Amino acid sequence: MWEWLTWVFSRGTSDQCRLFCCGHWLIWTYRNRLIYERKSTTGGDISKQIYSYISELDGIEEKNLTLKIDRDHKHVDRRMRVTIYFDIAFDH
Repeated sequence: MWEWLTWVFSRGTSDQCRLFCCGHWLIWTYRNRLIYERKSTTGGDISKQIYSYISELDGIEEKNLTLKIDRDHKHVDRRMRVTIYFDIAFDH
């Protein structure tokens, strides 16, 4: 699993990695709804939800880019770092 994730993130663009993470998160969410709430969802609905969520993120980023910049504020250059948290449970 670690090799696969490393391969995906080392080869993918930032947008592809975001799509990958959002897709897996929502697939897992809908999987849990099916198992624990007996609510099924189509692949098309999951795809629409992924697109909607990414569009929302894009809107937030666009809003942040258009905010007034404080010229007196010192900017600290930081390297981009990504952290992914997994929260799962299973029965033996």
